[in-house]
Amino acid sequence: MLEKGRDGTVKQENGMLIQESELTINRYPGIEFSIATEKGLWQDHLYVTEKKVYLVIAFTAKELLNNSKKAAAQRKVSKAFFDSFALTISAKK
Repeated sequence: MLEKGRDGTVKQENGMLIQESELTINRYPGIEFSIATEKGLWQDHLYVTEKKVYLVIAFTAKELLNNSKKAAAQRKVSKAFFDSFALTISAKK
């Protein structure tokens, strides 16, 4: 499921996969991956739970990537954004 989601996103953005690693949130499996495109850099976190799939995306425009100070600032914002995402486990009723 995770790999199909990653591959579909790469194809949809007409990009090239440049980085990938496994992650988890709570007990749920996930992957993070980066896609380089003509427009810029897509950073995605994809998680699968029993009932839902979550795709969390940060995008950095190519113009920002060419400026080291702006690129560093964008990386900081993207990290804070990804760190803010949480999944809670609710009690079954």
